[in-house]
This record gives sequence, structure tokens and C-alpha cells, in this order.
Amino acid sequence: MKFIGQFIQSLVSRFRNDVFLENISSGTIASGGNLGLDSNNKIVKANEATGDITRVQFTADTTEVIQQNSGNADFTISGGNAIGTDINDSTGAIEINHDDTSSQASVNNSGRTYIQDITLDTYGHVTGLTSATETVTNTDTNTVYNLSAVDGSSSDSEIIRLEGDDETIDDVTLAAGTGLSISRTSNKITFTNTVSDTNTQLSNAEVRAAVEAATDSNVFTDADHTKLNGIEASATADQTASEIRTLLGTGNGNLVPAAGSAGEFLKHDGTFGTPSYTTNTNQLTEFTLTGDSGSNQTIAHGNTLDIAGGNAISTVVSATDTVTINHDDTSSQASVNNSGRTYIQDIVLDTYGHVTGLTSATETVTDTNTQLTQEQVLEFAGSASESGVGLVELATQGEARAGTDTSRAVTSAGLKAHVDARFSYQYISFTGNADISTNWAVPGTNGPFTHNYNTDTGTNGSSVGSTSFNAARAKQNGFVVPYDNAVLCGFYGMMRNNTANNQGALGLFHSTYATFGARTATSTFTLQAYALGDQTGGSGSSYQGFTKVVDLSRSLDLTAGDIIMPAILQANEKAYAQFTIVIKTPLL
Repeated sequence: MKFIGQFIQSLVSRFRNDVFLENISSGTIASGGNLGLDSNNKIVKANEATGDITRVQFTADTTEVIQQNSGNADFTISGGNAIGTDINDSTGAIEINHDDTSSQASVNNSGRTYIQDITLDTYGHVTGLTSATETVTNTDTNTVYNLSAVDGSSSDSEIIRLEGDDETIDDVTLAAGTGLSISRTSNKITFTNTVSDTNTQLSNAEVRAAVEAATDSNVFTDADHTKLNGIEASATADQTASEIRTLLGTGNGNLVPAAGSAGEFLKHDGTFGTPSYTTNTNQLTEFTLTGDSGSNQTIAHGNTLDIAGGNAISTVVSATDTVTINHDDTSSQASVNNSGRTYIQDIVLDTYGHVTGLTSATETVTDTNTQLTQEQVLEFAGSASESGVGLVELATQGEARAGTDTSRAVTSAGLKAHVDARFSYQYISFTGNADISTNWAVPGTNGPFTHNYNTDTGTNGSSVGSTSFNAARAKQNGFVVPYDNAVLCGFYGMMRNNTANNQGALGLFHSTYATFGARTATSTFTLQAYALGDQTGGSGSSYQGFTKVVDLSRSLDLTAGDIIMPAILQANEKAYAQFTIVIKTPLL
């Protein structure tokens, strides 16, 4: 069936199978409803809900709740610590993003270079990484000692020093006792006896010889004794034996004692005995020998002091009363001087730590590094150019600042260094007149751009860097520097006298922001640029006409907030001046 126009059938239609609609036009669903199926699968128009939202509630991780029970439910989803939020304009979605809290790049070390320091913010984000190269500490605990002699702490002591290669020092102090002195020459320590032997004790033979030689000793000599022994008992020369005994004396019953022992002599009582002598206390008779250990020894007159060598130490007695203490040659091991990858592998020590053997070995290195070398990478990839892809070397900041390299790439840091090294020039012009006699004149209360320079500074000095004056707060006028890292180059201009022929001068005074910003009643201004009027090439034949006044030789670092104050110097005459300040300002 064909119909012209609309065909409206007032019948109920049922479809037992799927219904497909073709050529469906796009459109807008009518307000207040949409098409759907009811419980009987009948196509119906469903109305949109017209009720109001009675409550909107948000709950956070902290269990805190915000809600809106009536009216407009407007809530803001804002970022917190290190979190930012954004609405995607294309999708309408709310995006919750982690803020970029760190500019720290990844670090890829190798070899013995490791991460040493990690800087974290309060939320545990890595904000800094510092690398360090491992310093290999020698764990060899074997110590080699060097034996030497050094001066002691006083004139009667010297030191035998054992100095280890681990920088430990052990000292053995030798001290001179009574009757001895000690001295050191290089590594030789000498003990010297300072007491002369003045002992007057005589031996038995000396006593006997002295007594026999005396003319008034009244004692029998050996010859007399021999002579008497030679007289027979029955000899009767001039006297009988009885008579002789009677004449010998009245002591001891008139009896001559029997012969004495060796070293004895006949005493006054008629007996033989050993003589006793008084010891001379003014001379050394003994001294005490002591050491770091062991028992003290008394060295008496006639005893021998033996300085014996100990472990690996020997002593030698030589002329001029010298005892030399030597370290024994306990090892025949020669020194070893390796190079390259040949090292000392084994060290043999004796019980006293002396090196008695050294064994070397050469390190075997297996190259397991599969990483290409720089040369291999360059050979493989080639160098980049304006017309081809390849590897490119990064330029240094110095090369970036120079701006002449055509083969290296510039990093952001290099670009910044290049830009930071570039300046633009500021030109600030002033016009003024001054009739302050002999002293520097600066602008008045209304500032440097007024023409009348009527403030007397009280100074006429011309020493750049030292001539200065104090300005009251009402006179702290001048050009204020807007940016840091600027440089004052100086000024150029011209000036003339009103009627006379006096040579004038122009100058720039400077005050730092540290002084100006202190808000004090006065600030100090110092002369930082200065020039006299020069008629050479000027328009007049004298200083009465305009003269050139130029000083562009300065390089004064400026800080934002510094003040530059122009000044005019003229003697006894009103002067007119026009000058331009030149400031080098970094590119921003």
C-alpha cells in the first residue's frame, strides 16, 4: 500500500518479532518525557522525574561529612597537599592530578658511584638526589714499623721511636741515671760515664809497699821477716832467744804472734788484722739501672753494665765509649714495585711484624660490559647536522654564552646562561641648572626631574668611590634602579656657564638599597662617576659655551632599589647641564 502524506491508523499494533526502525532522524527528546516500554512491553512515553534532590552528601577518608539538604548543591573539589584538580573541557570530567612537586631528574649511576643523599619533602616525594663515588678503604691491618732515634723531652733522655705505617707511634725512652750522660747523633744514642774514679782505697800490695817504704813505720818488712825466718832457733849471736823476746816489747805477753794471712798487717796489740778505711762519699760508688720491666739493678764500683740486644735488636760496643743499638736484619725480602694491574697479593710477617716475604699477582679482568663505547655509538649513529639525524654533543655554558659553536646543542641551562650574559642599555636623561657656589648641587625635594638643583651637599670632592655626603630623607631623590644585576656604565652630556668662563663638572652619586631601605633619617651617597667639562670639539671657544662632559668608564654593580642621584659642580657661577645616565640591564 502506498500513501500520500501521513497515514494515521487508529489501530492497536502488535509485533511478534523484533521491530527495526530505519532512516531514523536525529532530534531532541521532548521536554518532560522520553520513549520506552511499560511492564506489558508497550511503547509508552515516560515522564521525567520532576522532584527535587533533597540531599547531597560527600564523605572523606577522615570520615568527615559535608552535605547540602536544600537549595543549590554547589560543592568545590579542590586540590590538597601536592594534589591539583581540573575539569576536562572536552569530556566534562573532573581530573584529580598529582602536582609536580619535584624537578629532580632520574639518576643512573654506574661502577662505584651510588646514591648518597635523598632529599624528601613532607609528603615523601623525592626532591633531590646526590651521588658520591665510593672510596675504597684499605682493610689491611698489618703494620710495618720504622725504627729511629729522636730527641727526648729533656737533656738527660733520648727516645727510640717505632713508627708504624698506620701512623701509630710507640716511644722507648732511654734516661741517663746518676753518673751518666746521654746524647744522640742521628740514629745513634750514646751513654757516657761522667764520674772520674777518685777512690783512694789501696790494695793489700799497695799498703804493704807503702808501709815498708815509710822510714818511721816501725814495722817488719818482708826482708826483715825473711831474715828472721832464717835465724835458727838455737842461734846465739849477741842475744839469747829469751833476751830477744824480752826486747820485742811488753804487749801480748811479750810474745810475737804467728804469721798473718795475705792482706793483713801487724796491729798495735801484737796481732795481725785487716785494715779498715773510711769510704769517700764525695765520689760515685754505685748507681741503679732500671728499665720498662724487670728488677732494678745496682751497678757498684767495679761492676760491668751490659746493654744487651733483645728481640730483633742487637748492640755493638765500639771505641770512644759508644754502644750502638741496631735493628737486626730479620728479612731478606727486597722491595717490590709493581705497575698496571699487578698488585701485592701475599705478605709474610714474622712474630714482630717484620715483612719477610712478598708475593705479587696480576689481576685478571673479565670485561662483561656489553655497553657500547662512546666511539662505537658515534660510529653507529653518526653526528647530527642541520640536514641529518644523529648524535649531538651538548655545549657548555661558556660555549653557549659565546654563541659561536655550530655543532653542539644548547641545553636550557646553557640557553639561560647565554641570555643572562646579554644586556640591554637604559638611557635616563636629566636637565638641570645649579648656582650653588663651589660645592656639589643635587636636586631638591621634588626629585631629579625638576630643573632646579638647589640642594647643597657640603662637599666638592672628586674622588670616585670615596667622596660622599649625607642626605636628609627629604632630599633622598634620584633614579631608582628597577632590577638586580644591573651595571652603572656612567654618563654623557654637556654643560655651560651662564656668563663666566669657569670649568664645571658633572657627577653621579649612588646609595645602596641596604642604606636607602633602612628608612633612616639620613642616607649616605657616594660619588661613582665624574667628569670635567671639556671644550675640545665643543661649540664654544671657552667654558662659557657648551662643553662635552663624559664618563662611560664605570662598571658599578647595582641592586634593585639602589638610587642614582645626578649632581652639578660649578664655581662662582650658575651652570646649565644636560646629561644621560647609561645603565646596562640584563635581559629578562
